[in-house]
Amino acid sequence: MVPVSTPPFAHLLRHLRTTAGLTQERLAERSGLSPQAIGALEGGRRQYPRPTTVAQLADALSLSPEDRHRLTTAAHRPKAGDPASAVPRQLPPPITDFTGRTTELDTLVALLRAPHAAAPGIVISAIGGMAGIGKTTLAVQAAHRVADVFPDGQLYLNLRGGGRDPVRPVDALAALLLGLGVPPSGDPQDERIAAARFRTAMAGRRMLVVLDDAAGIEQVTPLLPGTPSSAVVITSRRRLTALPGVRHVDLDLLTEHEALQLLGEVVGPEWVEAAPNDARRIVQRCGHLPLAIRIAGGQVRGSSDGAGTLGGLAERLTGDADRLGLLDGPQASVRASIAVSIGALIAADQPLDLAAAQAFPWLSLLDGNHFSLRVASAVLELPLQRTEEVLERLVDIQLLETPALHRYRMHDLVRAVGREQAKVSLTPTDLAGAQHRELAQYAAMLWRLEKLRGEKLRSYAIASGAEEVTDLGEAAAWLESELANMVRLVRAAAATWPGERHLVASIALGLRRFSSLRMRFAEPRDALQAVVERLTDEDPDELTMHLLVALGQMNAAMAQYEQAAALHRRALPLVEARGDVLAMTNFLIDLSYFLGRASEPAAAIEYAERALALAPEAGSPRAVPLAHLVVGTSAGGLGDIDRQRSAFERATQLIATTPGPARAMYLSQIGWSLAESGQFDTAVEVLTDGLEAAQGNETGVVGIDLYLYLGRVWLALDHHADAIEAFTIAGKLAAECPAEGREPMAHHELGRAHAALGNHDQARDEWQRAATLYDRIAAPAADEVRALLAGLDGGDQGGGASSAVQR
Repeated sequence: MVPVSTPPFAHLLRHLRTTAGLTQERLAERSGLSPQAIGALEGGRRQYPRPTTVAQLADALSLSPEDRHRLTTAAHRPKAGDPASAVPRQLPPPITDFTGRTTELDTLVALLRAPHAAAPGIVISAIGGMAGIGKTTLAVQAAHRVADVFPDGQLYLNLRGGGRDPVRPVDALAALLLGLGVPPSGDPQDERIAAARFRTAMAGRRMLVVLDDAAGIEQVTPLLPGTPSSAVVITSRRRLTALPGVRHVDLDLLTEHEALQLLGEVVGPEWVEAAPNDARRIVQRCGHLPLAIRIAGGQVRGSSDGAGTLGGLAERLTGDADRLGLLDGPQASVRASIAVSIGALIAADQPLDLAAAQAFPWLSLLDGNHFSLRVASAVLELPLQRTEEVLERLVDIQLLETPALHRYRMHDLVRAVGREQAKVSLTPTDLAGAQHRELAQYAAMLWRLEKLRGEKLRSYAIASGAEEVTDLGEAAAWLESELANMVRLVRAAAATWPGERHLVASIALGLRRFSSLRMRFAEPRDALQAVVERLTDEDPDELTMHLLVALGQMNAAMAQYEQAAALHRRALPLVEARGDVLAMTNFLIDLSYFLGRASEPAAAIEYAERALALAPEAGSPRAVPLAHLVVGTSAGGLGDIDRQRSAFERATQLIATTPGPARAMYLSQIGWSLAESGQFDTAVEVLTDGLEAAQGNETGVVGIDLYLYLGRVWLALDHHADAIEAFTIAGKLAAECPAEGREPMAHHELGRAHAALGNHDQARDEWQRAATLYDRIAAPAADEVRALLAGLDGGDQGGGASSAVQR
């Protein structure tokens, strides 16, 4: 009978200790051994301890009879001629600081320990992931953990599939046969004969075969046993999806907790505990990649000087130094590990592989959390279908990820390697061209959306480049997913102003137009701000005017009225110089409104009067009643109630025949202005009239605003039940129109009404919901809501007449 094999003593001891929840120091204390002795045993420096030492350890660990036997057997030194000495034990030693991957390791171990419960045939588990992710480490760790299940031995072979010179299947078979003690026979270059001999030699044996770094299915298929008594673990940078019966274990990046734990295992947990912020910076700059963390940690392990501390390493990794150079170790290199995949593409000498290798440095130029197929197609100057084939080839070898359809992501360290290649292979003209094509694609999509909406394109629009896009919803969804990338790109390109001025301004202004469709104001505001900061007297007046006005409107949309008014004042002479009466009238109406909201009623009424003087010549039926509206609003802010009522009466007369929804909009603004000047009863009447005018159209933004305003007036009058009813209706209507951004306002106000009644639990629920919704659109009001939540326990109810009308 062949004796049952057990894992190496070092690995088994560490596994039993960690399972018992003991540190090396605690085990040393309980067993009567020194911590140095425990470290030597777990590190493999002492492989065959004395029986008395094993007994002390078994007692200290309170082992079961079975585990005691396994530990004793693992400590046994094989003798010459012992049958066990002929059993192949080819596994590399397991690392002593293995950390994380608990779920993946448990899954793999369970599969290998009960292979026939998972499948009737041979069990094949394929571990996939990018370079440096820990595929080999996990495979070896699991193989040692289950070595006792495979008494006939364990074979290990590095197939070098990620490099330029992968092992040929026939050479791999020769190595495996040699490991089995099978002498050469017949034609050593005949793959089919060699594969048959290997399957014959494996038949009836219970063995574990680890095939590391496989190039693909063609390489590993001849290396698989033919009977179900054995199991195979394969690691590969490629996903072996077409391999029959394979169980996939895909490794992702470490979580922050796992990454910090690994760093602690390498440098010592006390270092991480003493400098947690530096430790976080290190693992972040290592991209949570195990290989990078091990190499980085190795640079400070055992060091006591300032340059060798975690803080020193964090500074070097965070600064402009050669990060990849810092992540080159004596036995491993992040740069080399990633670059070998590109080398394999080139060595394959296939058209698609060569195209993927050529695309890699270009794609590394794309910043951000992800990039789209459409943008990659523009940068690479390839058709969409060919671009997708190239990108998917890079996904196959783990140089790219694809988190969603037609979206791709490149790991930070992979990007760093690509940019090193770009510095060598791409000229400054190439780099400028790539940025231009990326900018042009975003501009084209923004203005294509406007055309699909039936809008007239402005002079700064890009009228071509996305003609094949015909679905409005598809275009809007694509642009929303690309908001962060567009803002990033505009900021970067604005730094080179006036280079690419037209494209950068076109994107920023297109984002302002897009904001009205999706109620996303923060990102367009940031893009416009980056451009406006770069404006000089040399820029065309018309472009400057459009940018200033657009940025002012974005600030107003985010209730930042002082900034909005300042920008409009700056744009005023440029608007005046155009001589467009309608544009000037609308501009003055906006400026008056912004100043009123910014608590400058005197200035507000001045511009309102100017708008009223111009309005009759503007050629728009809306201009005159709107001008009267802002005059009345400004007068109310000054406390001139007579002037306010006169202006509102005139506006009301002019809109008497206006269709219901439009009339309702005017009445909503009039009603709210009356409420702000303390005329609550009249405000209720006007807002109620507005609801009647909006009848049948309440689901639009005007209907929502009418209920919000009415609720605020009821709240100011302490009619809490009426306020709750109005806000509840507003919330339901707003939920049906999420793009209008009114839903968080309804929950905000419902919280106030409940707080005023002392219903703090309901108030808390409403304000928490409001904060979440405000955060989604980056609204500053989120901070106000959080302040209200914080004040609940302090007795601040956040309600009352004054707070209601201040909204």
